[in-house]
Amino acid sequence: MASSASSKDDRILNVIFNPDEPILGLELESDAGVGDCVCTGGLSSEEVKHAQLLELQAVKVAEGGNLVNALELLNNAVTEVPGYASVYNNRAQVYRLLNQVDLALTDLDEAIRLSNGQGKVAEQAFTQRGLIRRLRGEDEGALADFKCAANLGSRFARKQVVTMNPYAALCSKMLSQAINKLKTGDN
Repeated sequence: MASSASSKDDRILNVIFNPDEPILGLELESDAGVGDCVCTGGLSSEEVKHAQLLELQAVKVAEGGNLVNALELLNNAVTEVPGYASVYNNRAQVYRLLNQVDLALTDLDEAIRLSNGQGKVAEQAFTQRGLIRRLRGEDEGALADFKCAANLGSRFARKQVVTMNPYAALCSKMLSQAINKLKTGDN
């Protein structure tokens, strides 16, 4: 009997059953607007080192529980080196921890823009923004962000893509029912 599954169906099933393989070939969409980005290539090495130093200090302060001082350090970094994407990503985390989610989203958008939607910073920003959107019930935007992060290498985001896929949920349910039938001996 010939299969009626399309090549897109085959790719979706591959994502479901092989979640650690790359998902290239699926149509990924994002409303991030990364196509018209400004990259950080114009920063001098001294600017980058300075921003990294302020970031490191902020992370240590935040880990110590002082989010307000961490935010102040990150604000200084943004003021002094506004083109450094990583600072926006880290400041977004602090904003999120301070329950200032709208400010976190603004910084994640900026981190994605400045990173040109590429690299580790973009991967983390897409993942973080996807989580926030998912918590807000904005599943379509969350899924788009998770797909972008997955394509940049995030295993967590890849698992979210599979989890949020309605076909995956259906397949998982059917597989669970089949396994239960095997366990109980029902046919």
